[in-house]
Amino acid sequence: MASRAASSFLYKELTRSSMVCLCAGDHPLAGRAEVSPEDLRKVPLVLPAPSQVPPAVHLQHQALLGDRPPFEIYFCDTVDAMAVLTASGYGVSVLPDLLVPDLPGLCQIPLKGSQPVSFGLYYKTVKGRPLVKAFLAAAQKTWPGPGRGEEPGPGREKMKVT
Repeated sequence: MASRAASSFLYKELTRSSMVCLCAGDHPLAGRAEVSPEDLRKVPLVLPAPSQVPPAVHLQHQALLGDRPPFEIYFCDTVDAMAVLTASGYGVSVLPDLLVPDLPGLCQIPLKGSQPVSFGLYYKTVKGRPLVKAFLAAAQKTWPGPGRGEEPGPGREKMKVT
């Protein structure tokens, strides 16, 4: 019965977000044009708790963990906590660029070989539901979808140091 309920939902993708490495501005990785998963094996990781991110992000994090010892991993409940630990030099973070908080001293670098993550909305139907239809339309205007030649949402440059 659960599968029938799950199939009754529709998903509207609003945007795709690239995975990035977030590090302190004075970190050795900060000057790079991109970072590879191999580069990240040499540094401690600051990651969100698995329950705080979409499954596609969690799967990419699992691939980075490998056989890393526990003392090289810091899990945080919020991306803001991740940003503070990262800016303080505890390690580097990996997350979708859509979720990167605007915090001074952080450098955002594309993660080589990562898969973009879909962000969107689940809903049942718009038929007979004008508010749901209006909400979806407003969300689509706010987050231009992939392949439309649009830039990411406000303040989401490909690479930035703040």
